[in-house]
Amino acid sequence: RAMASLLARGASVVARRSAVAARVAAPAAMAARRATVAVARPLAARLSYDSRVDLGDVVYRELELELESAAETDNVIGELTAAMEGFEVTDVAGEARFSVARTTEGGERVVVRVDCSHLTELDGDDEASEGEGGAGSEEGEGEGEGEFPTGYEAVVTVTAAGGGEALRFLCVVGSDLIIDSVQRIGAGEDSLAGGVENDDAYKGPTFDDLDVAMQQGFYDYLAERGVDDELADTLNAYAAAKEQREYTRWLGDVARFVSPTREIEA
Repeated sequence: RAMASLLARGASVVARRSAVAARVAAPAAMAARRATVAVARPLAARLSYDSRVDLGDVVYRELELELESAAETDNVIGELTAAMEGFEVTDVAGEARFSVARTTEGGERVVVRVDCSHLTELDGDDEASEGEGGAGSEEGEGEGEGEFPTGYEAVVTVTAAGGGEALRFLCVVGSDLIIDSVQRIGAGEDSLAGGVENDDAYKGPTFDDLDVAMQQGFYDYLAERGVDDELADTLNAYAAAKEQREYTRWLGDVARFVSPTREIEA
């Protein structure tokens, strides 16, 4: 993994939140690792019984490499957590989802839940939705041709003061916040499951089919509650760092299972 790229993204986010400047670069470390995996799988499939691989050796070698940058990953997550001032961050080890939450002055509860295991490739049109004068065009000059922006699936829930009804936004957090759909949630309904608790419920229209003014109104509604492009960009960087940490944790679990008596050389 390109750990230097991940560290650069984290440092860039922290600097931007203090200077309110340019956006963080795309998660190159994640893209590089996924590309490596995609190439490695066909090669593994062609291995014959004459060239069998010791799973324990492979897993432990990979784990030892990841452990070299584990402390740096933790530092990045710590810096990004501090950068999300005003939000409470809940991140449970071993879980793919993490959340940030805040209570507005009016008593509304705003929760953003992000899944670090669901990296989504975005269309160019999604990133082109930035307002004029945004940083997207400047950053795009440094990216290689054929590269697509990425983001993580997220659920934003705004619950009325005192609990009860809520609005749920199914989104993607990349260098921008992208809303996919908006649904009203009744009192007592699960605000996280994305409608799983009631598959027959109308989930609302396709967001892009709404009147442009209404779309902008929803974005402004969330921005007024602290959920904007800047937060989305920071969450994107946090999700990439968390996935890195959870990948290392997963390697350790697998390594201890396949070779329980072997010591890990950190």
